[in-house]
Amino acid sequence: MKNATGQPACGLRSGVCPDCAGARLVVSGDESSCLRCGRRWPTRDTDPCPWPAIIYVHSGARSARVCTSHGALSSFWELVVEPTERDK
Repeated sequence: MKNATGQPACGLRSGVCPDCAGARLVVSGDESSCLRCGRRWPTRDTDPCPWPAIIYVHSGARSARVCTSHGALSSFWELVVEPTERDK
């Protein structure tokens, strides 16, 4: 899955704020908002997650490439986060 800029998109099915690492979006009707910074988006634009998938998360034999905000939730998932080669 690619986002609007052609980069690989995160694609997870839960909205997060791209500016507030680990902040889940609150959905109200057709709008999603971040409780930390107050930014708002149409929910259709945030699910699946469109933000660039730039880090890898690992759990045992499973791994995924996700956005930084979903990666910040790694303690919740009990995963280890590593930056991609491009970000090192």
